Amino acid sequence: MVSKASCRGVLSFVVILCGLVMLPGPRPAWAQQTFSTQRAKIVYQDPAQLEAMDRRLRVTPVAAVSQSSLAAPKAGEVNFPQLAAKVDSLLLRVCQILSLPPPSKQKPLRIFLLADAKEVRKLYVFLNPGERSSLFGYGSMEGFYEPRSRSIFVSLRDLHAGILGHEMGHHVLCTVPRTPIAEPVQEDLCRDLETRIF
Repeated sequence: MVSKASCRGVLSFVVILCGLVMLPGPRPAWAQQTFSTQRAKIVYQDPAQLEAMDRRLRVTPVAAVSQSSLAAPKAGEVNFPQLAAKVDSLLLRVCQILSLPPPSKQKPLRIFLLADAKEVRKLYVFLNPGERSSLFGYGSMEGFYEPRSRSIFVSLRDLHAGILGHEMGHHVLCTVPRTPIAEPVQEDLCRDLETRIF
């Protein structure tokens, strides 16, 4: 039996994707392909984005994660074992700092790579109608976490381990079964986490 909350989450994500396709004017470059790690799915448009992500994430993979990420890719899939190990290690480090267990592998985190902070902000304003763009356009935003779809939307141009770790912190705090944490408190925890990632 499928729960109502689960259906709402899937429905919200589908509505978001459909809405993005129907956006008037210039659309953000939208990712088309998926690269899977053990704990996340990275949605990207071009393999060069994965190479850039790998270069920008200065994370030393945990040995156990590194070994499990070396599995041979399926036919037609790109292979970035170091990147997979970095992303999974970063998520585990976030959980360690927050003293929380890792989220379930059955519902992996999605990480959408967008070109820059302006595209991220434009998408954020679209998904949050109460937010307004500035007088001089949309402004910019390095990344954000969307809890209904368990998705991080991040600027590839601005990406580093602190930013991704911050957004992963929101993911962990939103998915671990416990009393919900108020947004301001959650933001403070994630800002602190961002400085302790390295």
